Amino acid sequence: MPIPFSCAGCKKAFKAPDHLAGKKVSCPSCKVVGTVPATPPDTSSPAVAPVSKLDTETMRKQAQTNGSGKHHPAPPPPPIDPEEQLRREADAMQSLLDDERQAAEASQAKSIDFECDNCGEPISVALDQAGKRTPCPSCARIVKVPAPARRDSADWKAKPQFASAVKLQTEEKPEGAWDATSKLVSREALEDADALPVRKAPVPLGTRVRQYLLVAAVLAIGGVIGLSLMRGRSRTIEAGKVETVLADIADPGKNKLDKAALEMMAARALLEQEIPNKLKTVEKHISQAIAALNESPASTARGLVAADMAENLAAMMGTNEDEKDGKKPQANFLQRTIGTCLGKIDDAEWRLDAWGRICRALLASEQSERMVVLEGQIFRGQARQTNRNNETIQPELEAAAITGLALLEEGNRKNRDDLKEMALRSAESLKSRGEPSTFPSLAIGLYGWRGKELPGSWGVAKSDPEQSGIVLARAAQGNIDAARKIVDGIANEAPEAVRARVALAEGMLVAGKADSDSIKKIVDDVSKLSRGRTMFAMQILRLARVAERSGVPQESLKNLAGTVTGTDSYDVEVRGAILVTSLSRGIMEKQPLDSAPVDAKLWSAWATKTRLALLARAPGGPMGDGQGTELFARMGRLMPPFAIR
Repeated sequence: MPIPFSCAGCKKAFKAPDHLAGKKVSCPSCKVVGTVPATPPDTSSPAVAPVSKLDTETMRKQAQTNGSGKHHPAPPPPPIDPEEQLRREADAMQSLLDDERQAAEASQAKSIDFECDNCGEPISVALDQAGKRTPCPSCARIVKVPAPARRDSADWKAKPQFASAVKLQTEEKPEGAWDATSKLVSREALEDADALPVRKAPVPLGTRVRQYLLVAAVLAIGGVIGLSLMRGRSRTIEAGKVETVLADIADPGKNKLDKAALEMMAARALLEQEIPNKLKTVEKHISQAIAALNESPASTARGLVAADMAENLAAMMGTNEDEKDGKKPQANFLQRTIGTCLGKIDDAEWRLDAWGRICRALLASEQSERMVVLEGQIFRGQARQTNRNNETIQPELEAAAITGLALLEEGNRKNRDDLKEMALRSAESLKSRGEPSTFPSLAIGLYGWRGKELPGSWGVAKSDPEQSGIVLARAAQGNIDAARKIVDGIANEAPEAVRARVALAEGMLVAGKADSDSIKKIVDDVSKLSRGRTMFAMQILRLARVAERSGVPQESLKNLAGTVTGTDSYDVEVRGAILVTSLSRGIMEKQPLDSAPVDAKLWSAWATKTRLALLARAPGGPMGDGQGTELFARMGRLMPPFAIR
């Protein structure tokens, strides 16, 4: 029958098969080795009289001496077959495990019973709710379901008296904490440990847009500052080039005309520099330029250099605020110097051509009122003159007409009624200066523009200037078809065929309708009609001025210069001035400097004024992107030693 016994270590009760009586077995729970009793206690036999302690000791000694009085050890047990030993131990272990399983099943709870932490209400839930959260049926507060309690744990590792190196840590730990047997960590444990990443609230779209704009603004400001610093350094380098060329012509024996032109160019270039006390340096260069101009002998070349200097002086003018801030020279000083330059131009037509360029420079500087005043100061009361074709020139009337037409052109181009009103007053004032029948073509054009109908006496042109004036008036009014009809009715052999086409181009420019293709066609027609006819030199130069501002390609302007074939100084300078407009267009078109059309012998006759014109027309102003000053330096290197004239 089974032998009941208890483990000496964990005190757990077991039943072993009778064949294990007296054998040593290990406890399946705590692994303590113990001995199974030899025989089960016999509860059915009659009671045995108690044996005294002395009798028990005597019996023990007799058993050890076999009654002989001599001590003999107990005989060893008979050997057991190893296979039999393994079988017996396996049967014992299976029996012990079965008993343990049955005891665990009997002790397992069927539900989880606990009390609400808030109101103390008893709560009972199913076992699968362990560790979850459930509402209290009484107070409706959410409480956490505890793990089910085991009443009789057979886990030998939980016994504190048998701790060892393999004992698992069973002390109470935070719920959800990680250990070697856990695969996941609960969110509650991570929250308690502040180990979860902080989720930021989404940023509104408007806020993000403002942030992006702020970053873009910071980057833009940084870029502007960097660009300004780079441009400042570039301008300093360019100014150094200017001074280098000026130093090369410091020799008094070199050409004074070249010195005058280069000193004036340096003044305008340095005016754009951000340097302290720059006005003193600028005025010094202007004074040196005027002194050199006064020392130059009279010639057509001197007149053209003086015209270029006057144009650059006009471009230096600024507002009253600019003068107060030290950004621009005093306007009165510049006006007097412009008058001095124009006084060095002996030919009336060249002086009027220079005045037209001065007008555009003053209008670009927002100096329209000063332009009207300056025109009266310079030209009022000038006597009539005769040009090289024995034609009468009326400087006072033509200068007033040039002023009015420039105002009208600028007003149409910028859509400014104030400039158009000033042009209208200029046109009306012409009547007090002479009879319309004696007006030159420019004056007729401005006078005729003031009203839709021309005077009755102009219905049929009686002279070439009158016919050209009517064409100019019609075109300036915007009536291009009527102007073309007059031009088409003129025979190609007649001198007026060239003058009328020039007037048509000027009128279209004033009306704001001078597109490149239309003006190019007029340029090509005039190039054919005027070739070899020296009488049209100044007319061709006027057309070149219009073509340059209208964007006619550089090649067409070169062809136009080739029509002026005269060999005297007048024609040479006209041809050079037209080529200057061609080079200016080349700068606008990013074309390389090409001096091939100019005879090497004639180069220095107009090279210095070319430098002034290129500087004035370079993109971005006098310094521009470096092109104007770079050409200045290049041409300065080409010319030394300067010719002495």
